[in-house]
Amino acid sequence: MDDGSLKSKQSKGVILNTHNFAIKEIETLCLILNDKFKLQCKPRKQKHLVNNETCIYYQIYISGHSYDILRKLIFDYLLPEMYYKFPKPRSIKKKKTNTIAQKVTEVCKGSLKLDGNQL
Repeated sequence: MDDGSLKSKQSKGVILNTHNFAIKEIETLCLILNDKFKLQCKPRKQKHLVNNETCIYYQIYISGHSYDILRKLIFDYLLPEMYYKFPKPRSIKKKKTNTIAQKVTEVCKGSLKLDGNQL
């Protein structure tokens, strides 16, 4: 249960560490995850320096676009000690009001006075 991580604190993407799998196996697993669960995922190349040699490994990257699906599939099965490895739920952002649009609306309603005269 400990072989994964967040892509970053800003992203909802998740990385599964599959370093000991061949690229063909990882590609097949990505296809299965997409077909069966509709998870958008792909192999992600990683380079590591081991004994002064560059080794190439592959991880599975699950896109942040699949966050809600992934959360529904696995979150209830995570150990509480592993919650920090899973992205936080998306927060609902308040829409910023367009001040120009607000003023136009106010002018049209007659609530805004220009040069002391109400429109």
